[in-house]
Amino acid sequence: MPFSSLDLSLDPASDEAVRAGWQALEQQEIPSEGRRTSPTHRPHLTLLAAPTVPADLLERAARDLRPLLPARLTARATVVFGRGPFVVAHLVVPDPVLRATVADLRDDGDLWIPHLTLSRKVPVDRLTDALRAAEGARPIVVVAQQLRHWDAMHHIVTPFT
Repeated sequence: MPFSSLDLSLDPASDEAVRAGWQALEQQEIPSEGRRTSPTHRPHLTLLAAPTVPADLLERAARDLRPLLPARLTARATVVFGRGPFVVAHLVVPDPVLRATVADLRDDGDLWIPHLTLSRKVPVDRLTDALRAAEGARPIVVVAQQLRHWDAMHHIVTPFT
């Protein structure tokens, strides 16, 4: 089932910094998000994902999140998710107001782990190399600039300006 999401896209410098992490993995011949060639794919921070995002939730998100942007996020560490192949990402820490606002929007009860995905398919035998490459390219701060809605069913990104 396709999923839709509500995301924060990054300012140009932060976008470039995350892409540098993608490239660092590629230089080590480790698959990265940089291999995804869709014109709508770019570094982003997913706030919530669901089969669909209702219009009233989109309106509420725009109303509540836009005043908080741009938002500076500290990239604290490189982390691993999954059981293999692994997801490698930069863990980012939003300020408490942004975290609380996102928590209010989410109704799934799941813990939100803010991160910027670098790779979704790291094999166990390349995990150490992937972590080393990703950590070497980790930015200190990224700036979330714009709220957007990703409609996976129709492959449409709608920015909220």
